[in-house]
Amino acid sequence: MAAKDLFGSRKPRNPKAERAARPLRQPAPRILLVCEGEKTEPIYFSDLVVAWGLSNQVKIGKNDGSSPDRIVARAEELFALAQREGDAFDEVFCVFDRDAHERFGDAVARLKALKASGQPLSGVVSVPCFEFWLLLHFGYTDKPYACKGKKSVGTVVVSDLKKKPGFEKYDKGMAGVFNVLGPKLEPALKHAKQLAANPAEHAEHPNPSTQVHLLVNRFKSMANVAS
Repeated sequence: MAAKDLFGSRKPRNPKAERAARPLRQPAPRILLVCEGEKTEPIYFSDLVVAWGLSNQVKIGKNDGSSPDRIVARAEELFALAQREGDAFDEVFCVFDRDAHERFGDAVARLKALKASGQPLSGVVSVPCFEFWLLLHFGYTDKPYACKGKKSVGTVVVSDLKKKPGFEKYDKGMAGVFNVLGPKLEPALKHAKQLAANPAEHAEHPNPSTQVHLLVNRFKSMANVAS
């Protein structure tokens, strides 16, 4: 039997047509972070972005005031500016703490309104503060935090963190935190998820809690980092 009969009559290959038929790869998302802290959070996420090769996709914008409402306002401003320049961000994350901020509720309400209007802005909230996320690298805890004497609630969390190996001299803006805690990242993600699923907590932002794991997981999916 002739080869023509065996395989049927096939048209000659057209490489150009085949390439044209392939679906186009979706462009990588552009993400903006605006953080409450001047040093701690920006340094942590900068190290993450570099370690996971996301420098071309993730920008960390400079804040304009440290209260949560100012963080959200600054994120709106930078998002609108990028749109006007024709280089819009696909997602914007506002990273801030509950701590004792009087305008915390205003910031949360504003983000809900923006989300309802279709704007891609989200909050990444830690209660009481970002250092609680760091604590979860050392084990699960759901112990509520409160002020103790003259210590603010954030200072109490930092005091607990300083009891952990390698963090005895921790202070705001400590360099290399992401890389130091890298081997403990998966347990921290697990602990934060477990805490978020606690059925005993019904508050929107319970004490303690953190949403940093959601942002870290988002970056993991972008960088295709193995678990």
